[in-house]
Amino acid sequence: MQDMSSLTTNQKPLSSLSINCAPKEDVGTRKRYRKSVWGSEKTRSPAKHASNQQPCPPLQPRINHIGQPQLPWEDVKATELGVFELFWDDEVLGVLVERTNMYAEEKGAGKKVSGGVAIGRPWKKVTPEEMRVFVALVIYMGANRDCGSKAFWRDRAENRQVLHSMSLKRFSQIKRYLHISDPKQQLSRSEWFQKLEPVNSILQSRCQQYYLPASNVTVDEMMIRFGGRSYHTYRMPSKPITEGYKVFALCDVGYTYSWIFASRSNSFNGLIHQEGLTPTGSTVFQLASSLPYSSGLHFNIYMDNYFPSQALLIKLRELGMGACGTARVNNSAFSPELHDDRKAIPWNEVSGGPADIGGKVLAVQWQDNSAVHFLTTIHSLEERIISERKKPRISSSNGPAIRRTFSPQERLNIPIPVITNDYNRYKVGVDIADQYWSYYFTQLKCCNRFIPV
Repeated sequence: MQDMSSLTTNQKPLSSLSINCAPKEDVGTRKRYRKSVWGSEKTRSPAKHASNQQPCPPLQPRINHIGQPQLPWEDVKATELGVFELFWDDEVLGVLVERTNMYAEEKGAGKKVSGGVAIGRPWKKVTPEEMRVFVALVIYMGANRDCGSKAFWRDRAENRQVLHSMSLKRFSQIKRYLHISDPKQQLSRSEWFQKLEPVNSILQSRCQQYYLPASNVTVDEMMIRFGGRSYHTYRMPSKPITEGYKVFALCDVGYTYSWIFASRSNSFNGLIHQEGLTPTGSTVFQLASSLPYSSGLHFNIYMDNYFPSQALLIKLRELGMGACGTARVNNSAFSPELHDDRKAIPWNEVSGGPADIGGKVLAVQWQDNSAVHFLTTIHSLEERIISERKKPRISSSNGPAIRRTFSPQERLNIPIPVITNDYNRYKVGVDIADQYWSYYFTQLKCCNRFIPV
């Protein structure tokens, strides 16, 4: 994020950049439109609340820092296993061992019923060491994928470690009775996420304890693949994972710092609703509140057009946090009265104005192949940065400007709005987390068994 206080007067106004100039016949039209946004002329209807005021200055960052781990290196070795055991320590494994044994006992594992028919094979209680090996095998199977979990117990050279660590029958038994929550606790349908407690809360607290996020973080949705029957899963055909559980997460370039579960039937779980915000806005506010902003650090929240609203950005600004995101054209986000609906807007042109009555949120429209709308509290209309851009697809509206700018090059260093550059750079935090996750996919395909193992 570029520090707002570092902007100097040598940065040229937007109208002086040749890259933003329209053909000569459109200059007058552009000037009339730019004035009309600020209420100077009435060539188009300006926003009612933005007619005679300038937007507040961008939120000044107090400290612009980078993300860094906060690990107790004096207590653990600097190895991958040492870092893993900071999160999956004896406390977490102890919960899994205790609850798994309780669940197996409740289900009568290895006991006889009337008629002398035994339920599965003889069962012995899981030990912490066995649970550690089980977790290691699940991770190993995710990193070295094969056609089903049984394939790892074939007599092959690469499977020798698996064969000597645990038998297939014992692995299947532990997987069958693996449990996290208290089996004796009766949970309602709306409390489905409690099945992950207390491990979910422990891991989330560890994620926040051992890492300090950078100034620019992302809030977005993640999908956990699940194709079984559930009242709480979502189906989104346009997503890479088309069906599964939805999680709203706050990430810093791949590191998941905080998250909240969502349900198709019960909306958000464990959500504290904020006055004046929708449930989606309250989710972003609650995730942002988990950041250590009270220690004098500055954070900027980047999000896509599913989340931003004027009320949310104002509330985050009052908390001392910046926010930026693409926005939908409606009364609660990007005001329709600020939308430039001309048919032939010059490519790379920027326009906008204050989005709210108090002028605390800036609405920005940038013309790419189509109009892109932003809401922000940390940028201004005049900020630009030189960036390498690929030649856009030529259309009837942007053809003259594209040919004049790029011809004959396919890539060119040109001045673009800082808000566009920052959004493209910092919005990918959750996407990178999904990418890292896909490399070590630990979910095992399984089917219901009518005969217990």
